[in-house]
Amino acid sequence: MTTSEPGSDVRQARRSVLVSYGVITVLGAAGFALSFQYDFFRYGDQVGPGFLPRIVAAIIVLLGLALMVQEVRVGSILRGDSGVDDESAEQRTSPRKLVVVFGLIILAVLVTPVLGLIPPLVALVAALTLGVERKPLVPSLMLTAGAALVAWGLFVAVLRVPVPMGLFEGVLS
Repeated sequence: MTTSEPGSDVRQARRSVLVSYGVITVLGAAGFALSFQYDFFRYGDQVGPGFLPRIVAAIIVLLGLALMVQEVRVGSILRGDSGVDDESAEQRTSPRKLVVVFGLIILAVLVTPVLGLIPPLVALVAALTLGVERKPLVPSLMLTAGAALVAWGLFVAVLRVPVPMGLFEGVLS
């Protein structure tokens, strides 16, 4: 499954990509099936322990199937997933970015018991968008504020579970 010309951007479905998406879909389906071991709701309107696994697994299955359909219909660029001929600069920075992202995630998880959930999440999103992805200031701040509002809304309004507040317990409640 290669193109006839090196510079051509003819797209074909690749077997390895289809297999990867298939594995993701099967794992999502297995997670969906296993989620039925737990209650979706408790006491009528309270979210049960099976709620999040079932929703996430269903989303994984749907995304996996959509990616498989997309791969069959339009294929992908065969010279690399980015479509850029010279990927040498990206290859040099990828390991550094990976280490920085994992380090920031671990740091956010470690400070969550002390600072609560929202402040480390805000700092993590801001550090990732500004420092790792090098996005402009205003869009980064908008994304950071949006992530904080979505997290707060998801836990408080939708799931109705208490958000860990850390040092801010009682101050913002």
